[in-house]
Amino acid sequence: MSVRLRLSRIADFLHRNASTLLLALAVLLIWFATRERSVMACGDLKICKEHGLCAGSPPKCKANSAADCERSLECKRHGRCLLEGGRCVPDDSYCRRDPACKATGRCSVVLGPPDRCIATGDDCSASEICREKGLCAARDGECVASTPGCQAAPECAKQGLCVARDGKCVASAEACQASSMCKKQGYCTLTDDMCGIGPNDCERSERCSKFGLCRLREGTGVCEARSAAECAASVQCRQSGSCGLERSHCRPITDEHCRQSERCKTHGECGLHLGLCRPTTADHCARLPACSEHGRCSVKNGRCVASAAAECQASAGCASEGRCSVQGEACAAKTDADCRASKACREEGRCVAQLGRCRKPLTSTPTPASSTPAPSKTVPPSKTVPPSKTVPPSKTVPPSKTVP
Repeated sequence: MSVRLRLSRIADFLHRNASTLLLALAVLLIWFATRERSVMACGDLKICKEHGLCAGSPPKCKANSAADCERSLECKRHGRCLLEGGRCVPDDSYCRRDPACKATGRCSVVLGPPDRCIATGDDCSASEICREKGLCAARDGECVASTPGCQAAPECAKQGLCVARDGKCVASAEACQASSMCKKQGYCTLTDDMCGIGPNDCERSERCSKFGLCRLREGTGVCEARSAAECAASVQCRQSGSCGLERSHCRPITDEHCRQSERCKTHGECGLHLGLCRPTTADHCARLPACSEHGRCSVKNGRCVASAAAECQASAGCASEGRCSVQGEACAAKTDADCRASKACREEGRCVAQLGRCRKPLTSTPTPASSTPAPSKTVPPSKTVPPSKTVPPSKTVPPSKTVP
């Protein structure tokens, strides 16, 4: 069958049944328009329980009552308990629970969306960043520097950052001169809103008087030593023997530097060892309290140590604590005999050597009476059962007579 013939027959069918087809189409349209629709409400969805958006139908769910917001998980978790513009929004308590409130002053809420926490003047003045950095005023929702806040912050006295400018604490010439970093390290000259080291600042600082670092190395901002005289005049020379100049620093160079120091008298550091003042002979250790009290009278690698039992036995620690034997490089109580001869044993009962010390002996814990098994009672011997009487043998019955 040709295509033209098929099309002709289809057209003929539609022409004859046009009214029927139109009626069927009308019925279908009426059914579709009037059918019962099954649409899930927002109150049945998860978004209602979590966010309080319980009114309407998807995708246009919204909050319609404060009760929906108060029942939501967002209310319990993030303080979104207030109804505003068809959604649940937070109050200031939401921001105040955030750690950023205490640290940076962001304690007040601003509704969006998005909702965000900002800083106000009162929030900033109560924050940690105000006390530590001087950022005590509010601008555009952030805490920024104020001059009173900068002056009250620790960095004003320490680094000279006492003036507020462009939201930050910066230094002034007067503040640099009064700062502790000027006194200790020579940061006394104002440079680009910060305190730096000027040409003569090193000489006026404690770095010069204590360590002999009295000259500024050009282009570096570092104080260094330039002469042995500066080193010899320093506190470090007097205390620890750093009286010679080496590579722009003060260090001990000879044994004489060490012998003249205070630590030679107090710590026996009277000889030069690996560039430092240390005990180098037994004589250096012998005059120290470490020898007389703890028996450390010999020298080893720049240290005073105990090397012989005689040194320990002659020490005060032997008589008082029983530390009369050498253990490693120190005196210790190694035997009970060491402890028994000590004052600690006689007066405190610490007469047993344990882990290098004299300790009290472990006392045995008495066994409670209830746990002691009671002695078993002696069971008397059972009475001997008398032997049963012998039953006499029964008489023999004579055989019955035979009946004829």
